[in-house]
Amino acid sequence: MNILVISSGNIVQLNKYSIYFSKQGHEVTFINPQYFNALTDRTVDDEFTNNGIEFYTWSDFDKKRIWDNKKFDCIFGTQHGATLQVLQYQKRLKIPVLLQILDIVEGSDLVQNYPSEASRLVSRQRPFVKSYPIINYLTGINPTIPKQIQQLTKRNDCQCIFYPVDTELFNSVPNQKTEDFVFIVSRHSSYKRIDLAIKACKHAGKKLVVGNGGDAAKDLVDFAKKIGADVEFLGTITDKQKAELMKKCKLHIFTQMWSSASGISPLEALYCKKPSIVFDYSVQKAIAGNYSYYITPGDWEAMGEKIKWIWENYSQSVEFASLGSEWVKKNLSPDVVSQQILDILVKIVNINKN
Repeated sequence: MNILVISSGNIVQLNKYSIYFSKQGHEVTFINPQYFNALTDRTVDDEFTNNGIEFYTWSDFDKKRIWDNKKFDCIFGTQHGATLQVLQYQKRLKIPVLLQILDIVEGSDLVQNYPSEASRLVSRQRPFVKSYPIINYLTGINPTIPKQIQQLTKRNDCQCIFYPVDTELFNSVPNQKTEDFVFIVSRHSSYKRIDLAIKACKHAGKKLVVGNGGDAAKDLVDFAKKIGADVEFLGTITDKQKAELMKKCKLHIFTQMWSSASGISPLEALYCKKPSIVFDYSVQKAIAGNYSYYITPGDWEAMGEKIKWIWENYSQSVEFASLGSEWVKKNLSPDVVSQQILDILVKIVNINKN
């Protein structure tokens, strides 16, 4: 089977699928807007060397008309940024498409709770959502997405397949000596509520280390100074730095307040056997196997108390997180999730042939 994988910039995650497809004996052609990964410091050479995967930029793929000399059987792509490109090649090549949906803002609680942020995201996603009724097959990375798809498009055939955790990244980084700090890695957007993480750690009397940045970075720095919290803002960090910090930290917290969106960093923490505290949303429980510690959404005082409790009961907390690590290995490793995607691709190709 010859699979065309269409990326909008995040090479790493889609390449996990692509490498697995290739190892299973399928030909893979990967196209991306540019010759580097938009979300890391890794280049295409880092991602594709020795994996037997052909790579083209979107423009090169079109200019060289690769499809004239190679017959593709199916297309696999993800929602963000690549949806319209996927749709274009669905029409041109007349082969079945599987599109992975990462999140849908429209109709979610983000619209009510964070209208300015939601408005920007809804506007960006609207062309994608309009295309969902005519994309052949859809999967969503958490149990809420199929319900949203049904509400917005009347389709009831969207499957839930969880997003993979980049276990290879964390395996590549040696274990670190645990240090006394709490770690959060997140974009500094309004609904990510890093201010609550700052208040929780201030309440617990513990240092917070914040990875990555965003529009609200300066306001958060000012806020931490104002309340006298011990916070280290690192700005943008590489994948390797994230993995090292996850292995060094005492525990991880995650304060996103978007109930229908999946948080990946709590799963990464569990894989590293680090206790993780998150807000109590059913989506997060579903993808984390209920192995994180759950707090009423927005309750930073309760989060601060749980931080204290974990500090005082650390061996017990690590044991609980270790169960979560096994859950991640069994259910969310790249090979496990990639096989689930591959099963669907094989099925839709066979249906198309018949």
